[in-house]
Amino acid sequence: MRQPAEIILYLQSVEDIFSKMAGPLYCNRVLNDITEECIVDEAVKLPPHRPLYFTVHVPGHEIERADEVVAAIHKHFGYCRKKSQAKLKNTLQAGWRRLLIGFVFLVITYFLVQLLSPYYSAGGFAITIRELLIILAWVALWRPAELLLYEWYPFMRDANLFRRVEQSTVTVIIMSDKNSD
Repeated sequence: MRQPAEIILYLQSVEDIFSKMAGPLYCNRVLNDITEECIVDEAVKLPPHRPLYFTVHVPGHEIERADEVVAAIHKHFGYCRKKSQAKLKNTLQAGWRRLLIGFVFLVITYFLVQLLSPYYSAGGFAITIRELLIILAWVALWRPAELLLYEWYPFMRDANLFRRVEQSTVTVIIMSDKNSD
């Protein structure tokens, strides 16, 4: 079995990790932006092939909230994973749709160029229009190619990272109250 990669969090209070906006609009409590950023920054530094292991140190008087901390980390990053997967799906769908539109545009411009071919010998302007149409058709394929070749990857990378955090083992350890000051 592969050794887990450890991330250690020290909390002055369990409340420190939760978003202040958690209220009636939120079904589950969510982590605040600073906590999320800290966890993501640490997780990115660790080898991607190793499972993650969290050790969360909490003050002794808040140990009864240990399950709340574990659940919050897993639920929050489960939500982040689902968001990244949705962005990945939307990016790929948009890329394929735009590729289809670009390809149709390419076919239309090809036929326009063929229709204008009898006029090419008439002068430089017709040749300029032909070249302009050809360039425009290829430029129309630029954004779909960018979406399908490059833009989807960060969403997949993030979804995989969030999955690792979501599936991580989280252990809460009591910290003596004198160490939490």
